[in-house]
Amino acid sequence: MLARTRRVLNTAVAILARLGREHLLISQYGQEQGAGSGNYQFHPILREFLLLRLERNYPADEIKAMKIKAARLLEAQSEVESAADLLIQAGAWDELGRLICAHAAAWMGSSRVGPLRQWLEALPETVRTADPWLLLWHGSVLRLFNPPAARQPLAQAYQQFMAQENAAGAYLAWAAVVESFSAPWHTFAEIGSWLVELERLQQRHPQFPSADIEARVLSAGMTLLTAAPFTPQLQPWIARAEALLLDPPSLQSVGLFAWMVVMNTVWRGDGIEQTRILLSRVSFPAAQAESFPLSYMLYASAWAQIEGAALNLPGARDWVASGLAVAAQTGIHLMDSMVQASACFSATIVGDPAKAEASMVKMEQLLDPTWTLHVMQVQYLRAGILLMSGDFAAAVKSLEGFQERVVATGAVTPMAIAELLQAQALALNGQAEAARDHLTRPREFAQRFPSPMTEFQADLVEAYSWFSQDEEEKGLAALHRALAVGRRLNAMGIFPFWLPQMLTPLCVRALKAGIEVDYVRRLIRKRGLLPESPATENWSWPIRVYTLGRFAAHKDDVPISVSGKTQKKPLQLLKALIALGGRSVAASTLSDALWQVSSEDTARHALEMAVSRLRKLLGDDRAILVQEGKLSLNDKLVWVDAWAFERLAGNFEKHPGDAGLNLAQQAVERYTGAFLAGDEEEAWLLGRRDRLHSHYLRLVSAYGSARERLGQWNQAIDGYRRALELDPLAEAIYQGLMRCHLELDEPAQALETYRRCRQMLSVVLSVSPSSQTEKLAERARCR
Repeated sequence: MLARTRRVLNTAVAILARLGREHLLISQYGQEQGAGSGNYQFHPILREFLLLRLERNYPADEIKAMKIKAARLLEAQSEVESAADLLIQAGAWDELGRLICAHAAAWMGSSRVGPLRQWLEALPETVRTADPWLLLWHGSVLRLFNPPAARQPLAQAYQQFMAQENAAGAYLAWAAVVESFSAPWHTFAEIGSWLVELERLQQRHPQFPSADIEARVLSAGMTLLTAAPFTPQLQPWIARAEALLLDPPSLQSVGLFAWMVVMNTVWRGDGIEQTRILLSRVSFPAAQAESFPLSYMLYASAWAQIEGAALNLPGARDWVASGLAVAAQTGIHLMDSMVQASACFSATIVGDPAKAEASMVKMEQLLDPTWTLHVMQVQYLRAGILLMSGDFAAAVKSLEGFQERVVATGAVTPMAIAELLQAQALALNGQAEAARDHLTRPREFAQRFPSPMTEFQADLVEAYSWFSQDEEEKGLAALHRALAVGRRLNAMGIFPFWLPQMLTPLCVRALKAGIEVDYVRRLIRKRGLLPESPATENWSWPIRVYTLGRFAAHKDDVPISVSGKTQKKPLQLLKALIALGGRSVAASTLSDALWQVSSEDTARHALEMAVSRLRKLLGDDRAILVQEGKLSLNDKLVWVDAWAFERLAGNFEKHPGDAGLNLAQQAVERYTGAFLAGDEEEAWLLGRRDRLHSHYLRLVSAYGSARERLGQWNQAIDGYRRALELDPLAEAIYQGLMRCHLELDEPAQALETYRRCRQMLSVVLSVSPSSQTEKLAERARCR
C-alpha cells in the first residue's frame, strides 16, 4: 500500500515537472524551484476557468467542504494567509476561528498582525463574541491600533474566561486590558477596578498556568508604573522581569520587560549603571526586529532612556534612530511618540535644550490629540526646556492649569513628576512659598514608591526656596538631606531636567558649609558646572594654576605633568599670559615676550602652535580664549592663585570689621611666595612679581595694624612672623612685630626682633635701621 502510494506520488511529480518545463499552463514556485519537485500552480487563466467549472458543476456545500479541505492542506504547508483567504471566501467562520486561535499568539506583535486583524474583522460579530479566545485576540489586535476600542472585547473575554474557570485565558485577558490603558494615556480612572479583579483572579488561580502567561501578566507592570506605582505586586513583578530578561520566554516580552526595568530604575534614580549592564547582556537580534516591532521599539526606547540617564546622549540618539527605523519598515507607528519622548528626555537629562527641543517638535508632529497624557507630556517637556533655557516666567505661565489636567487622568506617577516640575519653575521664578506648596505630592510619591531621586529633587527645590528668602538655617537643613541622598545615589544625571541655574548656587552653598564636599565636587566636575563668578573660592575648578612661591597647573586637582621641549613652551605661554594680566593680552605682546625672531609670520605661527598645545595640555579648548588678536584665560574654567590673592586683598579694603579681617587673613595665607619664584627673571614677569610683592606687604601691614587697633596682639604677631619668612628685609613688618611685643610687655622679644632686623639690613642691603625702628628698640631697652 505504502509502496503504491509512493509510486503514484512520484508519477504525479514527474507529470507536473514535465508540464512545468514545457510551460503547459503549469509553473513551479517556492524554494525548490527547478529541483523537479515542490510546489506547483496553475496559470491564472486556467485557474479562473477551473473555478468557474467548479461553481457550475458542484453544489455550494461541496465547494465549501473542498475549500475547507484545501485550506487545511495550505495551513499544513504553513501557507496560513492563503488558507485564511479560502476560509473567508467559503464563509467557513468556525474553521476560520479555529485557524485564528491556532496562530494568533505567534502573530501578535509581529509584522503579520495586519492580516490577523483583517481575518478577525471578517468574522461575523456573533461568531466573534461567542468565543472568548476570539474576543481576546480581537481586543489584543485592536490595542495596537485603537487601544480604547480594545477594552470592551477584552473585558468580555475576561468575564467569559472567568465563568469558564479558564485561568490561562483570564490572565491573558487581564494583562491585555491593563496594557490598553498605557498607549492612549487618556484616563486611568477605571484601572482601580482591574486591580481588584487581579486580587480575585489570584485568589481563584494563585499559580500562573505557564511561563509565557506569567510573562504577559508581568508586562502589565509597565502600565502600573504609570497609573498605580504603589500596587504591592509591582516591585516583585519588576524583580521577576529583571530575571526573565536574561532568559525571556520570547522576544515579544523583551521590550516590555526592558522598558519596565529601565523606567523603574530611572524614576527611582538608583542603580543606573547596574541596569545598563543588565541590558547589555540582553540579546535582541537586529534580524528579529521586524518580526517583533513593538517589542523592539520598546527595547530601543528603554536603551535610549538608560543611555540618557548614564549621560551618553550619542548612544541614546542611536537607539532612537534604530527604533524609528523599525517603525518605518513595518508601518507600525504606535510607539513613535514614545521613542521621540525618550530622545527628548535623554537630552534634558544631559542638559542639551537644543536637542531636546528638536525631539519634542518631532514628538509633537506625531501627536494624536486624543491621547491626553501624550499631549500633556509635550506641554511638560516644553515647560522643562523653557526652564533649561532660563525663561522661568514663561515656564510658569506654560504650566497654568497643567496639574489639574494631569490629576484628572488619574495617572499617579505623572502627577508627582508634574508637580515637582511646577515646584522647580516657581522656585526659580522667585515664588518660594508657592514652590514649597507643590512638594507634598512628590514627597508622598518618593516615600511610597520609593523614589530617592524624587526625594533628592524635592529637597533641592526646598533648599533653593529657603535660601531665596534668606532662611539660611532651613535652607542648609534641606540641602543636607538632599545631598546625602544624592551622594548615596551618586546622582549625576538628574531626571528629568538638569537645571544648573538651581544646582550651581546650591553647590556653592554646600562647599561653603562643608556639606558632602566630595560628592559635590564630583558632581561639578562630571557635569561641567560653571561657577557663579571667578570669586567663588572653594569651587571645584577644572583647571587650577599656582604661581605664588611655585608654578604648577592642575587638571581636576591632578598635576599636569610635562616632558620634553615641545611641552615647555606652552607652559611658558601660560606663565606669560598670567604675568601680563591674563585678560585681553595682545598676541603681538606675547610673541615679543616669548619668541625673539625677526619674522612676524614665524612668531605668529609659533604662538598659534603654543596655544593649540596649551589647550591640549589643559584638556579644554575653552580654557584659552582668542578674540580679535587678543588672548585671555577663561575665568569660568581657570582659577589662578594670584588672581584669588588680588581679589581677597581688594575686598579687604571694602569690608570693615571681622569680615574684612577674615578676607585679609585669607589673602595673606594665599600669598605663599614670590610670583613664579625660581623662574628666570624675564622682563615680562618682573613687573608682575614686584607688584604682587608690594601689594602683599601693604596688605600685611594693614592687616597687622587692624589687629593692633583691636588689641589682638597675638594674631598680629602671627601675621607679621609669616610675612618675615617670605620677606626678611621688610623693615615695616619688623616694626609691627616690635610694637606687638611691647604691648604684651615682652621687651626681650622686641629687642630680639630689632637685632634680627639690623643684621638682615646690614648684611644684605648694607644699611642701618630707620629712626622709627631705633625708637622702638629704645622703648624696649627702657622696660
